Formats: sequence, C-alpha cells, structure tokens
Amino acid sequence: MSKRPKLGDIIEIPLPNNGTGYAQYTHKNKQHGSLLRVFQISQKVGDIAELLSTKHQFTTFFPLSAA
Repeated sequence: MSKRPKLGDIIEIPLPNNGTGYAQYTHKNKQHGSLLRVFQISQKVGDIAELLSTKHQFTTFFPLSAA
C-alpha cells in the first residue's frame, strides 16, 4: 500500500547516471495535477533545509498520484 503524497512532500527521483534528483510537491490543481518544484541536484542530499535553500531549476505539472 503506497501512501498518498501531501503538499510539501519531497520526492526522490532516480536519475539514469545513478544520481538522485529531488522535487517538492507544492500545489494541486484538479485539471493539471500536481505542481512540482524540481531542483538541479544530482547527488543524495542529507538535509532537507539545505535542499530547500537551493534554487529550483523549473516547475512542472505531473500526475504524481499515478506515479
């Protein structure tokens, strides 16, 4: 049983180069889905405050609940 994403959650994204990407779930829109703030980080981050203090690369809508 998977848990439902909540606003503010940090999502780990496996990258093809064995790195890890990160995104933050910031908004939900009935028509477009989940809005994610995607960070340009390619290594594991130990501290969430450090991650959130970095500049994000882009934002995008994504069907997070389906993933």
